[in-house]
Amino acid sequence: MAQLDIFSLHDRVALICGGGGAIGAAMAEAFAGAGAKVTVSGRTPDSLAATVDRVKAAGSDGFAVVGDATSEADADRMVAETLKTLSRDAQRHRFVAVHSGFGIRD
Repeated sequence: MAQLDIFSLHDRVALICGGGGAIGAAMAEAFAGAGAKVTVSGRTPDSLAATVDRVKAAGSDGFAVVGDATSEADADRMVAETLKTLSRDAQRHRFVAVHSGFGIRD
């Protein structure tokens, strides 16, 4: 195993809430560069689309979900759409959720 392999996110699916903002977009691009498939969520479709372009340019699969992470219904939908779209086998993929850079849950 190479030294940097410990940072690999290969076979992980990431959901970045607030992915249309500067911090969220940078995190999405970094996760994509580390090998994760990335969903970005937020309330502004145009900025989310720009972030998805950055994710794809980093060589990963990207997807956007418009919604408000403070809404339980929206948050549930974001997770469901992420797993449906980016994970062929939700049991096999490890899921990482990030809220605007404030924390990671695995």
